[in-house]
Formats: sequence, structure tokens, C-alpha cells
Amino acid sequence: MSAPVPITFYVKFQELNDQNRFAYLLELAENGAKHVVLTSPLLARIIGEPDLLGKVCDELKTVGMSFLDTHAPYGPHWDLNSPFESERPALTARLKTALEIAASLGQNTMTIHMGTDLMAPELPAQVHFDRACAMLDSILPTAERLGITLCLENGMIRNYRTGTLLAMLEKFRSDYLGFCFDSGHANVMDNGRYFDECSAKKNWARLNDGEPEWETMAEKMEKMLPYAVNCHLHDNNGIDDQHTLPGRGTIDWALVTAALRKAPRLRVIQSEVDPLKNHIAVSELVQTFDRIFQ
Repeated sequence: MSAPVPITFYVKFQELNDQNRFAYLLELAENGAKHVVLTSPLLARIIGEPDLLGKVCDELKTVGMSFLDTHAPYGPHWDLNSPFESERPALTARLKTALEIAASLGQNTMTIHMGTDLMAPELPAQVHFDRACAMLDSILPTAERLGITLCLENGMIRNYRTGTLLAMLEKFRSDYLGFCFDSGHANVMDNGRYFDECSAKKNWARLNDGEPEWETMAEKMEKMLPYAVNCHLHDNNGIDDQHTLPGRGTIDWALVTAALRKAPRLRVIQSEVDPLKNHIAVSELVQTFDRIFQ
């Protein structure tokens, strides 16, 4: 691979059994891939089935690959702003365990979700922000001790607006907190359609806090990439979060790759393309990422 930083590939481990998982990893390796992501579903499963980690690591070693980056489990029972107050002590413990697992593999980045406010739209944006910050306050010292940078990912809901994420960076000012720039999410938000549909569905009031409720891809990159440590790269039609191959959607990849090359903190480029869902050959997947980052 000829990328300026290493490329890692998303594997849908939750849809692979013991037999076809090894075959899929072997196919990735034979096509030139060197690294895969310790994905959210796999990490959540490993927390409950510790022996699985060794099994997958042995398979990766056999085919000459390794884990390179980690994505924390996500969802309302995992996100930083989880609305389930009684669960938050247990969530803190689970996230610290996830960090320990990542560290045991030599990982130094973990993408994490602030969390959607669709679960509790009646709560003010400030409450969601405060909940997320309280959880970061609990787990960031563990990440710092382990040398893992937590990467806040941009999403498609109002509390994922760039200004909100930047405010979290400003609050903590830690070298172990940064961003994961997600190209697909940014493209869907480029025209605000997803946000507007959610607003109508949940009857959200406009925030009127002076920050745009959605922004263009170029605007988001300009704000996020100085702090981006990781990135999730995939394409879509600007309407649905399709996770398809670069070039099959509406993203301007010349713009994105040029901007990424200038990102001062970027450590890893992650393909978050879903080949199984989108019927993409492994050879085409690996070759596309090799080509666009030459």
C-alpha cells in the first residue's frame, strides 16, 4: 500500500462465522491489505467472550495481517451521552475494559460516539453535551494512561454538529482527544436533508444558538481535519448512509484526499466501506484505496 499513513479495513465480523471469517481475512491479505479494524460489534462480543480475541488474532497472524485501530461499541447503551442514568457506572467500566483490550493489542486510537439525542429529544442540547463530557471525564484518564487517543466521530444528528465536538476538545484540551472524520456522514449532512427529516420526525425546535445546524462537506473538513487522528472513508448518494466504495457516490474524492494529506494529526486511514452489503469484490476494495491515496 502506498498511502501516506496506514490503511485499515472494516470487516463485518458479526456476519462471519469461524469458517468464512478466516477465508475472508485470507482474501483481504492476498489482495494486499495489511490491517483491519477492531470493530464495534467484535469488541463488544470480545468483552463477553474473551477467548474470541486470541482466536481472531491467531487468524490475522496466520494471513499476515493485524488490527490497527479500534472503534468503541456504540448505541444508546454505549454512547458517551447515554440517557440511562442507572447504567452509567457500568458503562464507564465497560468502556475502560474496551480501552484495556485495545491497549493489549498495541492500538493507539479508538473512535467513539458522543451519542444521538434521538433517544431523548426532550432533553436540551446542553444536557446531552454535559452527559458526554461527564463520561469523557471518567474514561479519558484511562485512555491517557494507556496511550490511546479517543476520536470523536461526526454524525448526522444535531448534537454531532462540528461546533459541539470542537467545544468538547476545548473543554478537555488533551493530546489524547481528537476527531474521527467520517466522509459518509459529512456527505449526508452536506444538504441537511437527514437532519431536516429527523427534525420533522421528532418535532425539534431550532436551536438558535448561532451555529449552523448543518454545513457543507468542505466546511466540515476545514473545521475537523486539523484535529483528525482517524477517518472513516466511504461514499454515498448524499441521502442515505450507504457505506459504498469511493467513486460510487457523490463525494468529491479529489477534495477529500487532498485535505486529508494536510491533516497534521492523522495516524490512520480507515476504509469503512461495507463490501458485503454493497456487493463489492475484495480486490476492487483494496485497489481503490491504494489508487486514491497514491
